[in-house]
Amino acid sequence: MRHRALSLLLLVMVGATLAGCTFARDDEPLVVTATLSIPLITPATATPEAPTLAAVVSTDSPTPAPTATFEASPSPAPSTPTPDLPPSATPTAVPTRTVLRPPTVLPLDDGSGQFVPDTGNNPAAFQPVPGLEALPETLYFLSEQAGQAQVWRLPYGLGFPDQLSLSFTGVSAFDVAPDGKLAYLAPDGSMVIDGLPFLPPNTADGRLPHVTALAWSPAGDWLAYVLSTPDVDGSRAAGQGVDGVWIRNAEGQTVLLSASDYTPGEGYRHFTGPIEWRPGGSEFLVRLDLEGGSAYGRVDIATGALTPVWNAAALPPGSFETAHWSINGNAIITSGAPEALRVEPDTLGVQTLVPADRSLWIEDAQQFANGTLTFVGALRSESGPAGPKRLYLLSPGADSPQAVTGELSTEGTVDFLWDDFGEQVLIVTYAAPDDLMGDAALRRIDGTLYDLGPLTGPVGAPKWGPHVKSGDTARVQATQGESLNLRAQPGGQILAQLANGARVTVLGGPRQFEGLRWWQVRTADGIAGWAAESVTGSDGRRQWTLLPTG
Repeated sequence: MRHRALSLLLLVMVGATLAGCTFARDDEPLVVTATLSIPLITPATATPEAPTLAAVVSTDSPTPAPTATFEASPSPAPSTPTPDLPPSATPTAVPTRTVLRPPTVLPLDDGSGQFVPDTGNNPAAFQPVPGLEALPETLYFLSEQAGQAQVWRLPYGLGFPDQLSLSFTGVSAFDVAPDGKLAYLAPDGSMVIDGLPFLPPNTADGRLPHVTALAWSPAGDWLAYVLSTPDVDGSRAAGQGVDGVWIRNAEGQTVLLSASDYTPGEGYRHFTGPIEWRPGGSEFLVRLDLEGGSAYGRVDIATGALTPVWNAAALPPGSFETAHWSINGNAIITSGAPEALRVEPDTLGVQTLVPADRSLWIEDAQQFANGTLTFVGALRSESGPAGPKRLYLLSPGADSPQAVTGELSTEGTVDFLWDDFGEQVLIVTYAAPDDLMGDAALRRIDGTLYDLGPLTGPVGAPKWGPHVKSGDTARVQATQGESLNLRAQPGGQILAQLANGARVTVLGGPRQFEGLRWWQVRTADGIAGWAAESVTGSDGRRQWTLLPTG
């Protein structure tokens, strides 16, 4: 039974800022008559996402009859019934922010005056990748270049990687918001948000719960995270109403959406993570342990309602390992040893995308907006994968999946990140399942595989992140004879026209308007306004208009 504490007022608004989309957004038809060939993902179109829901927790005195209002922008939303309030907790105090600058760590000298590869964070310790000028996006990743695992950023253009975190015990997991705010976990379960330590509430007996998973919402206005108290004894009282899945807003106010329940039997549920937000931002998927095995649930941020993504028939607990939202958020894609399934979120209707008779061991299946499926696969035996793993693509209408890489890893796991158009994919292969670091490579559309090791060294937990962030210096990139408009607001009055090569300072953002992502910038002569991060070219491809200078 979900613990509820209605001590705080919750306001729910439809976010005025629309989240950005990376793939073409449509109704995700499941049947496509033509078989696709690489490039497998249709070019992104300027279609805004659905408005996001954002909860604001009031710290005023308790109100006998809590209410919630909905607003939409730019046009008012119709009247909406007041939702149930989620459980709540007293907001944590937000201390004064102190910006920590990671130290410059000189690379090791091998005794002959030469740098030891993959040591230090000095530019001289890194080498360019021959034949590769840029990654498709800005890459965020874990690296042990400075000793302990820290969060690093590799800007577009393959410049010198930046160390973003400074944790004395290292970083085990992280996520980056659309505006560049960083949140990360240390191995002991402590969390740092935008440079500040996070202090979770203690249990009634004084124990400190650990953070086991975290994820920023698509608009960056909420951080979802899981609290779990170590050494629970099997009773619900062990969590003291603290364990469960939470959200936190920019002001540091926190809400317990759904509590873990350690009561033995059918009521048992223990949230563990990972967490993955639905593209619209109104809910997220989260993994949890049940009496019969692990499963995923949907958690609504307005009501705190937990909707199972499991049943006794087609989706029993323990039957699949991963679950992801499809790119447009219309379906949940699950995968487990023999199968990949498409699950209708509300009815739990199941469509088999890769059947068990394909004799493939399937991991981490994901689906693009055009219906193309991608996953890591290996030949399957009764006990597990029976050979090396490869990256696969299954086009709608195709008879069988197509391997797009050679052998990757045999014993370990594989991370992969496709670009917006399905042409390039970053692949990290780990030698063993528990390895934090692996070997990174970029596969181009022509099949060429570029080793990123000379530049990044071993990496872990790769993520595409914001192209620029507040405080960056950016360069205007415009085609010959054109300029980039600087506007008073996104899509508003033109203040100035920025020539190709002009330098600007990023002040804030991003904001989403008319399918474009906008950043607030200031020119060298002091004019402040808004500029689009990228535009769609005549070939339907994205063209960057603001590039980080490093």
